[in-house]
Amino acid sequence: MGNLLKPTFLILLMIICVDFNNGTNTSTTLSETLVSFGDLEEVRVNYYELREVEDIERDLLNPGGFIVGDGNSVVRIFSNMNVTNIAGRVLGTASTNAVGSDAYFNGIQDILPIDGGREVLVADLLNHCIRKVDTQTRVVSTFAGICGRAVPLPDKSSLALKTVLEFPQKIIANEEEDTFYYLLHDRVVKHDMLSG
Repeated sequence: MGNLLKPTFLILLMIICVDFNNGTNTSTTLSETLVSFGDLEEVRVNYYELREVEDIERDLLNPGGFIVGDGNSVVRIFSNMNVTNIAGRVLGTASTNAVGSDAYFNGIQDILPIDGGREVLVADLLNHCIRKVDTQTRVVSTFAGICGRAVPLPDKSSLALKTVLEFPQKIIANEEEDTFYYLLHDRVVKHDMLSG
């Protein structure tokens, strides 16, 4: 049991703070210890630059791989560290539903694989909606909310489509009950797929 808790290494971090406001070169040294149980190693991908990773999930269709929300795109990292874009563009922003890189997001905050990994839900923060990405066909569609709108439309459309989803940050699913929960900036919204 004692071996399970034995750290394999400790890193001592030294932080030097210099006070430039009073014109002197006074410095203060603070020390903190970073503890790790196991080896830490940076993972490098092949021929791709990750820019703004917000979330990473296991790729349920590719053992050893990952699905990553990177900036305004969803990418797949294979076990050999090759990367392919599933949908969106890292540097482009909009609320367009389309296929692959013709689809646009505006601030991917969270991703959640569903349906055995065949689809990924995306919390599209600045578009105020939840998007669905088919990981095989690369088709992006709106799953909940109205993309690009932070206020509801006064119409008779599906409640799920007209619910205001201001700044969605996290998605949790109970797939057995077809229920999803969205953490917004000031509340939690329950989305019951069977009630609509």
